[in-house]
Amino acid sequence: MIAQLDIAVRLVACGANLLLLVLLLAGEMRPGLKLPLAGLLVGAIGYLLNTAGGIRGLPGPFPLSDFVSIFTPYFTWLFALRVFEHEPPRLALWGAPLLLAASWLVAAFVLPHLHIGFYIIHVVGLLLVADLFRIALLERGDDLVEQRRTFRLWLPLLVAAQAGGILAYELVTG
Repeated sequence: MIAQLDIAVRLVACGANLLLLVLLLAGEMRPGLKLPLAGLLVGAIGYLLNTAGGIRGLPGPFPLSDFVSIFTPYFTWLFALRVFEHEPPRLALWGAPLLLAASWLVAAFVLPHLHIGFYIIHVVGLLLVADLFRIALLERGDDLVEQRRTFRLWLPLLVAAQAGGILAYELVTG
C-alpha cells in the first residue's frame, strides 16, 4: 500500500514537472533562465524516477533517469546564479557538467564496484550547493532589488536543506 502510494505521488510530481516544463518552453522568460530551469525540471523528474524502487521494472527510458538526475544540483546552482544576475565562472560552467558526466560513466560502466564515480558526483553536487549558499549570502548586500534580496535569503537555505541534505545523506549511507 505504501509503495503504491509512493509511486503514485512520484508520478503525479513527474506530471507536474512535465506540465511546468511545457509551460516554461511555451512561455516568455529570460533566455538565460529558461535552459537552467528546464534542466532543473528534467533533473527532478529523473531523480523522482531514479529513486523509486517499484518503477525500475517498467519498460521505457528509466535507465536514463540516473544520468539526468545527477545534473539537478548543477542546474539548481546555474538557475540561482542567473536569477541573482551573477555570471558563473567559465570553468565551473563547463567543468562541473563534464565532471558529473565523466563520473557517471565511471560509476556506471568503468569501475562500478569501487563507487568512485558515486562519491565524485555527490561531492561536486555538495560543492555547487555550498557555492550557491556562499554567493547568495555574501553578495546579498550588493543587490538593490528588495524582492531578490529576500529571495537570496530563502533560496540558499531551502536548497541547502533539501538538496544538500539529500546529497549528504546519500554520501554517508552510500
